[in-house]
Amino acid sequence: MSGPISQLLADSSLFLLLAGLGIVLARGRVAWAWLAIAFGLFILEDFALSSAWGSVFTGPFERGFNWEGELLALLILVLVGAFVLRDRGEVSGLKFSQSGPAPARAALVAIALCITAGAAAYWMAPGVPHAPLEEIAFQAGLSPLVDELFYRGLLLSALDRAFGRPLSVLGAPMGWGAVASAILFAASESFIVTPGLIVSMDVGQGAYLFPAGLILAWLRNASGSLVLPLAVHVWASAIFYVL
Repeated sequence: MSGPISQLLADSSLFLLLAGLGIVLARGRVAWAWLAIAFGLFILEDFALSSAWGSVFTGPFERGFNWEGELLALLILVLVGAFVLRDRGEVSGLKFSQSGPAPARAALVAIALCITAGAAAYWMAPGVPHAPLEEIAFQAGLSPLVDELFYRGLLLSALDRAFGRPLSVLGAPMGWGAVASAILFAASESFIVTPGLIVSMDVGQGAYLFPAGLILAWLRNASGSLVLPLAVHVWASAIFYVL
């Protein structure tokens, strides 16, 4: 079994496990169509980011970064949002208006997160002042855009519609969808499966990506838009290159 297929199977199993827990917590009161949409989106995004697609896009970039996978995932997400879900910004979050229940509070939290990320980069990391432009564009540009459009955009919205948002956290509605999307986000960066189905995990990376995913989900639900979570994600990725 190839590496990408092994990874896809493992990731899908994790999604189904989280979906099962959500069904139990919701006592079966689930919008099944939205849960199916969430699973379909997850499979498409996961497969697009794997090397199973081969080299689809070419350009003036050095090998080493998964440009073709990220671009393909971005194309799929945009097309699904625009033509399949008939999205007008409510599902994907791709809108500038901050129409959520707590936009001012979300803005303050976003500013605090950016200051914290800047301080962490200054005191804890040496910085990469001479990083290639390709690396900066990928790590602080395309990759955060795809992550936010998927994990805090389409996937979070689909899961929230499937399981509901029964809790209020600092004025923002939250539910199992935020927890599940944060776990899947952390696993995407720290959970690796070999062709022999040997699983390894970077526990340290997952330990900070999970709460980061939860906070970004809160920003999305509080503001009603992807603008703030995307800005925080891009800033947190880019700041290490400029300090």
